[in-house]
Amino acid sequence: MVDGDEAYEIYNKGCTSKYQINIEDVNDWVGNNHGVIAVEYPIGERRNFSVNGDILTIDKDTVADSKVEDTATDTEVFVWFETRQRVCQLSDLLGVVLELANTGEAGDTRTQVKSFKDADVASIGDIFTIENQRITHTLTAATTFDNQTTIGSGLYYYPALEFDTVAGDVVTFISTLNSEQERLVVELAAAYCALSIQANAIPKGGTGTYARYETKLGIVLNELETLRGRRKPITKRTWPKD
Repeated sequence: MVDGDEAYEIYNKGCTSKYQINIEDVNDWVGNNHGVIAVEYPIGERRNFSVNGDILTIDKDTVADSKVEDTATDTEVFVWFETRQRVCQLSDLLGVVLELANTGEAGDTRTQVKSFKDADVASIGDIFTIENQRITHTLTAATTFDNQTTIGSGLYYYPALEFDTVAGDVVTFISTLNSEQERLVVELAAAYCALSIQANAIPKGGTGTYARYETKLGIVLNELETLRGRRKPITKRTWPKD
């Protein structure tokens, strides 16, 4: 501490060893093990792991010292999560290319942007990327874009900026679904809604309306089952500790 000779280690929140990391910030996970399906340490080398609550333990004999001092060096772990899909509600993703209005620093969780889109709202949970940043950010507060070409809307998000940004860096909102999957989501929702309404009301559009939506629902469900069959199954494998 004071004289620099004491030996001590600082762990992540809730952790009891240097082989653990806290993953409580990932709250949209699905499946088992807090959604964790794979771990790489160092990046590019798969490792076995276990999850107890919010704590992920890597099955490893040694880890590099992160050297929490000047100059600090990061010890990076690549964790793959299975999470819920994200679909941005903005009316036109192609039109939602924003520019940072000013510079930002690593660690910032708010960014000022210039907007070239009128009266459209990005909701909490929408995801976006910032030019020259490695990570995807998630909005923590709704934002209205109102075509301001000077300092305009503020984006509040997590995780924080990994690197400094400069004015003019491009901000792009994205969806985790491809065009085929988005079409199926729309058709599935429309079919379910129409069947719910038609089952409790006088048919509008003819007596065959219910049957047509019932057929559409069957087609969509078959397409989804086909897509599910294309997924590569998650298999268990043992990886070396060192």
